[in-house]
Amino acid sequence: MNVSFDKRLELIFGLNYCVFRKHNIESNWVGQNDKVYNDKFYEMFEKGITPLLETFVLRGGFSERNICADIALHLDDDYNFINTDELNRKYNYQMLSELIKDFVAKSNYEDFYEKNKDYYESLSLKYKVALNIVYIFKPEMIEQFFGYSLGKPSIKLLNFTKKSYNIKRNEQITFVNGFEKKMQSKNLRFDDMLIMDFIHQYIHAYIDEYGRKFLKGLDLSNIVKEARKNNMKDEFSTDISFINESIAKAIKIMIVEKYFSQGYALKEIEKANNSGYIYTEELIKMLTTKNSYPSFDIFYLNVISTYFKDLNMKLEEENKTY
Repeated sequence: MNVSFDKRLELIFGLNYCVFRKHNIESNWVGQNDKVYNDKFYEMFEKGITPLLETFVLRGGFSERNICADIALHLDDDYNFINTDELNRKYNYQMLSELIKDFVAKSNYEDFYEKNKDYYESLSLKYKVALNIVYIFKPEMIEQFFGYSLGKPSIKLLNFTKKSYNIKRNEQITFVNGFEKKMQSKNLRFDDMLIMDFIHQYIHAYIDEYGRKFLKGLDLSNIVKEARKNNMKDEFSTDISFINESIAKAIKIMIVEKYFSQGYALKEIEKANNSGYIYTEELIKMLTTKNSYPSFDIFYLNVISTYFKDLNMKLEEENKTY
């Protein structure tokens, strides 16, 4: 599996990080991970930032990690936008492209990126080794679970974020992976649990589409409220995102239990329950029946969607009695 950095991702996420840093803006996904490198990037940023580009970022132009990733991966090597209709965002892309090009020229970003190639390559190698050092991951493990393949996967690493994101385009899945804060030490390394995080993101590449397809329009608010009563503290932009996360956790437990670590499920179900993901065990029971249906689509529609629809109504009735 290809693991590498990408100059476009590093640029867009780096710009967002630097503007947030300059204005002391806190975010749950923007992070300073390798302080020495980030300080060097910030020095380069100060040479090239313009008021117009800074204002664009401050007004939310790169407000979410998925927006940063989408924008970056729709730029070509010369920072011109391609296939902007796929972005579905109301930007003046010609103007944004010119602002980015202006920054690249004034900051000597291309030279900065080139000088740090050894750093990027060393981290890419460490990440690739970590993916295979304890457990050998194969995309077929996920593909067999769902019964089909989304496409060829690749991993793009970047600094400035502690989150991960996946993008599907043209039979290609790109996993945009940030570094955790624990990588601040001088000898950067990846944790052995990295494989678990990657599997989780890989599952999201599949499962999130089902949420958009089969849960749209359903009232799921009581389900999320019940989870919060049980110590679920994670923030989600929509109730469907919480359901996606719950299902991804359940499938990850099943995958890891099957291929890597017997006994993992018991421990992780307890951990999920304690953190408010109280539907995990029931989801696993349902997911074991998926092969009884002609496709995962039909299974999701008839079992998962129905379960959450009925559960939300049940919780609503229970709340009325109190």
